[in-house]
Amino acid sequence: MILTVNFTPAMYRRIGVCRGLRPGPPQSGATPVRRSLPVAAGSVKATGFTLIEVLVALAVVAIAVVALATAGGRSLDTQYQIENRTLALWVADNRLAELALESSLQPGSRSGTSTLGGRSWRWRAQIQAAPGGMLWRVDIAVFDVRAPESDGPVFDHSGFLPR
Repeated sequence: MILTVNFTPAMYRRIGVCRGLRPGPPQSGATPVRRSLPVAAGSVKATGFTLIEVLVALAVVAIAVVALATAGGRSLDTQYQIENRTLALWVADNRLAELALESSLQPGSRSGTSTLGGRSWRWRAQIQAAPGGMLWRVDIAVFDVRAPESDGPVFDHSGFLPR
C-alpha cells in the first residue's frame, strides 16, 4: 500500500533534500507547488482510539454505572430499614414509659396500637416476674401495621420496671 503526501516548497526547505529533489528559492506570487512522494503505510503514526479500545472503555463505564446504581438502591433500602427500626424502638420505649406510670402491674400479655412518625404500629407486651422477685421484666414486640404479623416484629425490646 502506498500513501501519498503532498509537500509545499516550504516543507521541502525544512526537510532538506528528499529523493533527489532540490527545492529552489520560492517564487514571488507563485502558488505552492504540490509534489507527491510515496510513503510506506507503516511509517505514518495513527492517532485516536481503535474500535476495540472504545468498546472496552464503554464496557468499563457501563459496569461502573451498574455498580453505582446497585449501591444506591441498597443504600435506600438500608435507610428505610433503619428508619423503621428507630421508630419501632421509640414506640417500645414509649410503651415501657407508659407501663412505668401505672400504679400496679400484673403479669400477663397486653397489646395495642400506637401512632408515631405519621404511621400506625402494633405492639405486644409480655409482663413477667424477673429473677430475684424485685423487678418486672417487660418484653415488647413492635410490628408495622402495613406488614402481616407473620413477617415478625420490626423491633423487640426488653426492659425492667420496679414491682
